[in-house]
Amino acid sequence: MKYLNINRKLILSIFSIFLIGLIHIPSPLFGDQAFFLLGAKEMNEGLVLYQDFWDIKQPGIFIFYLAAGKAFGFTAIGIHIFELCYWLCFSILLVWFLRKFNYFKYDILTYLAPLMIVGTYYSNSSVQSLTQVEALVSFPILLVLIFNKLYIESNKRKMLWLFLSGVAGGLVVFFKFIFAPILIAFWIGILISNIRNHVSYTKIAINILIISAGVITFWIPFGLYCYHHNIVQLCYYTFIKLPPLVLEYGKIKSFHHLFNSIYYFFSKISFLLILSFISIIYIRKKPILINLWLWLVLGIIVILLQKNSWYTYHFQLLYLPVVLLALYTSDRIIEKLQLFKFLIKLKLNFIIAFFLLLINGFTFFILSGKINKLHQYNYAISAGNRIAYWNSNIDNERAYRVSQYLNSLDQKRCSIFVVNDPLIYYYTQRNQATAQSGWSMQLFVPGQLEILFKELVNTVPCYIFIRREFLPYFETRGIEIYSWMKKNYIISNSSSDGIWYKSNSNL
Repeated sequence: MKYLNINRKLILSIFSIFLIGLIHIPSPLFGDQAFFLLGAKEMNEGLVLYQDFWDIKQPGIFIFYLAAGKAFGFTAIGIHIFELCYWLCFSILLVWFLRKFNYFKYDILTYLAPLMIVGTYYSNSSVQSLTQVEALVSFPILLVLIFNKLYIESNKRKMLWLFLSGVAGGLVVFFKFIFAPILIAFWIGILISNIRNHVSYTKIAINILIISAGVITFWIPFGLYCYHHNIVQLCYYTFIKLPPLVLEYGKIKSFHHLFNSIYYFFSKISFLLILSFISIIYIRKKPILINLWLWLVLGIIVILLQKNSWYTYHFQLLYLPVVLLALYTSDRIIEKLQLFKFLIKLKLNFIIAFFLLLINGFTFFILSGKINKLHQYNYAISAGNRIAYWNSNIDNERAYRVSQYLNSLDQKRCSIFVVNDPLIYYYTQRNQATAQSGWSMQLFVPGQLEILFKELVNTVPCYIFIRREFLPYFETRGIEIYSWMKKNYIISNSSSDGIWYKSNSNL
């Protein structure tokens, strides 16, 4: 009977997460997501990542979108369905992990943990924040924690767990190299544990080699991909040599921008943060809290190091440690509350539910607002209602409006080049003519505009679109490109949003 009750709690938790995710499936894409989807779509059509479609990011996010597109279609809805499946798998694994290692004294918190993590992510996510690396990477980081814990607690297959920890770590940095310090801190914890248990230095060295082998093993398929397409040097330049140049030459966000991002994030989970900070007093009693604190502290440092961005979605990296630390504190508080005689008559689960409702009130409020907005567009079921729902977002409305001009021409689906709005590719269903993109041009380093110019000359896109606010950029920094365009293109359409240039060869 107890087993059946536990299953009912799990089913209720997973079903609640499913409903919350369902609300977000009709959500539109933002520029980043449209760009990732464009890269995945071109890969699906046989183009080579980094050679035919280039970006400074590691390949993980493009592979994620490629898998999503193959599974459910290369559309906004397909991406969001795949992401929901991803979070459901994450939630089931998290419940198993928390139960196996008795993280909470009160079992109900085990089933509420994934609901709070995924629910907080979904409720606080704007269109810009959905399906970003910083949120998705929580799954493989959790895998590293799980395999590390299995290594420490198990008497058998210890080397296997250590190897799998390395494999999971390889997946983390496959998404983004800058997350490596978090993993290194976890693995240093294992080495410290070995030293305390008087493990020989030879065996410690072997353990380091096993972890490294796991990381390398995960990267072998991509290494073979690079070798097969002769892009090893290009990837080395992209991943290793270019990032320092971006930090040096790229436009740095102001501290005002950082403050706004911090305020946006922390104001939404302020009470959870207070509870998570209190958990530090229990850190000696629960060793796993050390890893969660490392994740939290190093995660903040990693975010601060990305001075060219400092976007609000970067803080999604912290949801899992904040929620689990806060729930552990809640676990201890609930235990203390039972000492009061006037609470003995109340059902414990009622007390827990009321307490969690109190600390998540803002989350429920945001979700209710999203449901109400979706209801206004008849839940975006029909294509017309879905477009209207998407266009309620100003960025999507502008991209859709700009795209309608090109779609109205009803010409062949030739490749185009768009400056600073990948959503136009999505709405016109056209590919990017060049490998270099017009997205995030503020991060271009010396020489990158010259590469773009050569690609434009070689491909001659049938149409080029430049947003109004980027025209001064080309008139100053991209003079060579702008002069070439004046000779080879005519203005086809001009609006307050930007200018469509048409190639003379298409006249």
